[in-house]
Amino acid sequence: MARYIAARFLGLLPTLLVISLVSFAITQLTPGDPAMLLLQQRGQDPTGDAISQIRQELGLDQPLAMQYLHWFQRLCIGDLGRSYYSEEPVLAEILLRLPATLELTLAAMLVALTVALALGLSAAYRPGGWVDRFSKAYALVAISLPAYWLGLVLMFVFAVQLQWLPAVGRGSLPQLLLPAISLGFTAAAVHARLLCSGLLESGRSPCAEFALAKGLTAWQVLLRHSLPVSLLPVVTSLGSTFGHMLGGAVLIETVFAWPGLGKLLVDAIFNRDYPLIQGYVLVMAVLYTLVNLSTDLVCAWLDPRLRLGEGRDR
Repeated sequence: MARYIAARFLGLLPTLLVISLVSFAITQLTPGDPAMLLLQQRGQDPTGDAISQIRQELGLDQPLAMQYLHWFQRLCIGDLGRSYYSEEPVLAEILLRLPATLELTLAAMLVALTVALALGLSAAYRPGGWVDRFSKAYALVAISLPAYWLGLVLMFVFAVQLQWLPAVGRGSLPQLLLPAISLGFTAAAVHARLLCSGLLESGRSPCAEFALAKGLTAWQVLLRHSLPVSLLPVVTSLGSTFGHMLGGAVLIETVFAWPGLGKLLVDAIFNRDYPLIQGYVLVMAVLYTLVNLSTDLVCAWLDPRLRLGEGRDR
């Protein structure tokens, strides 16, 4: 297992190298001059001399290859550069906003997992029942609704009309509910159907039939024998979903004025703040890779066959 983890971490290095190159190229080739925008923000006249001076201060007058080389050298020692506008270290700004984004994403994952387990188990216990039919309709509706639109609807109903929950902000559980539900709504429906399909397939296995013949109830067979095997595809899918939620939280954070990385990224894009955009992409790539690694380890813990296969390979 230790060798496997080390190999995965070593495999992260070329991935980050490619991501750094792509993110640098994309940000540099986007239209707009950050020097001009910076002068306008400072209230200065964007003359040719002023723009040239700012570009020289920011290092934008150098060839792209030299800009990337200098940036990558700083990256190797953990320096993501400084923001063009706040002039604060990029890593410090990202770490300041990262807890809010992780809090929202983990809360949305908890909502998705709780709803998926409840609906998936209930639907698999009585296939064709009203819970099964409801979960199918719920999955169809959830896939069709954009998360930001659902967030606006929930805000209008529960914050404006009923005034049960606050509309924006961060700091308390009521403020977390609406954005977490909006972000986890679709994932809950998809994983409920995935879990139900896995449970139904496992319930037709000889192991489940033998357990029923021994006198175990349908719920006992479902929880003891079918659920551990059926969780493997769900856990794998949840790992990918977590990564997508980290990136998809941008719109939800904007709708609910959640002070996370989403708002920071939107501001950086409008301001052409290249170091901040590149730092965001790299941090998200690292988090996504670590989530995938954690998913593989959880799957190996749930399924002994994976651990035995690894042992034979060694």
